[in-house]
Amino acid sequence: MKLVHTTLTPTSTFEIDVTSPEYPSIDSLTAYLISPKLLQSKDKSVRLYTTLSCIDLFYLYAPEAPWSPNEIIQIFEQITSQLSNLKHTHDSTHNNYDLYLHILQQLAEVKIGVVLVELCRMGEAEAGEMLKEVSAKAFSAPNIKLLFSHPTTPHIITPHPTTQLLSTLISVVNKEHSQEIMNYSVMAISACVDEFDATIPTFVLDVLLLPISKGPTGPSTSKAASATPSPLPSYLTCYNVLRRCEDRLSSPIASLLNGLLSSDTRIINDTEVRPNESNN
Repeated sequence: MKLVHTTLTPTSTFEIDVTSPEYPSIDSLTAYLISPKLLQSKDKSVRLYTTLSCIDLFYLYAPEAPWSPNEIIQIFEQITSQLSNLKHTHDSTHNNYDLYLHILQQLAEVKIGVVLVELCRMGEAEAGEMLKEVSAKAFSAPNIKLLFSHPTTPHIITPHPTTQLLSTLISVVNKEHSQEIMNYSVMAISACVDEFDATIPTFVLDVLLLPISKGPTGPSTSKAASATPSPLPSYLTCYNVLRRCEDRLSSPIASLLNGLLSSDTRIINDTEVRPNESNN
């Protein structure tokens, strides 16, 4: 799988044209990569390089992904899982850091996360049975109102993959990382926000506002502060996304906050944000 990833990765002097008759096996490769023995392999390296190869194919086939909605969901589950490892690797001296960074770079520069936004916009009718609205009161998943029935285990209701991806992009940044990690995360999240139509789902607003509502340094644990703590990376990431996407987010956020302040039951039931959560 490492060889496949190396071959597919575009360089400054070479890039595969998936429409060219010179590469007739590329379509077969896309089907092979999403087989359970690769994408759900027990071998961590196999899963990692399979995910990287899928990411390369997202780029090569852009703007159309070569997989069905169900298959895309399964791929992004692995993308999010692999990306989460970046939180525990700080630089190239750590194992697989460069590979996890490559995933983040592709999310930021190629904007492959917008594929999930497209699934959100398709809705239940086109995306299939794995996407459906469920009653928030029936499940206790925090911060999430849009849930879906997992394609490989449809009896299990899990967080929507867009929520999982955005939450991971926020939480993956830590204080040991260079500034480029936060910059890439902000770019990747902003690309998803910009892809939504006029209406931005409340679950997206929740993902961005909940870290902000906790304040720049998080919940206060002591009244006596011995030193001024530095802002949390999650706070800074969300803050920078709000600034970058101000034109897209200002009206939806204003509507959400106005609904909370006026005790609008519909808004209150649709969000995890609460006015009294803010430390500011």
